[in-house]
Amino acid sequence: MTRNENQAGFTLLELVIGMTLATVIMGSVFVVQKTSTDSFGSAVSEHRNTQFLRGGIKQIKMELRSARDSSIETLPYDPGMVDPVLEFQNAVGFDIANGSAKWGGGGVQDATIQYMVVNGNLERWVVDDQGQTIQQEVLVQNLDMSLKNGPPVDFSWDPVKRVVDLTIRTSNTVEGRPVSRAVSSVVHVESVYSF
Repeated sequence: MTRNENQAGFTLLELVIGMTLATVIMGSVFVVQKTSTDSFGSAVSEHRNTQFLRGGIKQIKMELRSARDSSIETLPYDPGMVDPVLEFQNAVGFDIANGSAKWGGGGVQDATIQYMVVNGNLERWVVDDQGQTIQQEVLVQNLDMSLKNGPPVDFSWDPVKRVVDLTIRTSNTVEGRPVSRAVSSVVHVESVYSF
């Protein structure tokens, strides 16, 4: 079909080429936008997991700083047991009349703070002197239970230097790929309440 000089419009071939180009461009824009959205979601998820891990370390450090030296006990992680890997008491009050500290955990006199691995999470328990659980909370989720990088938690107490070395390892899957984190810290036990 030939076009007369006074006819306006596009030929069928021009329309097909134009629509094909528009489809390719729109597809490319969609792929770029989806990749950006997925990357942002991944970054947010990784950031959230890192914040939980750091928050857990921060709480442990805060409580350990005021721990009673003689009450600190660390045990190696044993995958077959649900035992505390870290246990201690910290100052919960002072007896001014006798010039001594009152020891306990979680604000409860004579209680003990215990950190243990339960179902792939690091949990914080406060247990009274009768062995009854008063408080229980998940502190860090998604511990790395594979043991290929070491135990999921590692606490060691040096009473001479008065420091606790701690390492917590987590592992997640974000957007189909494994993401592992390990945070280590050295906590100086500053309790000066040993009268």
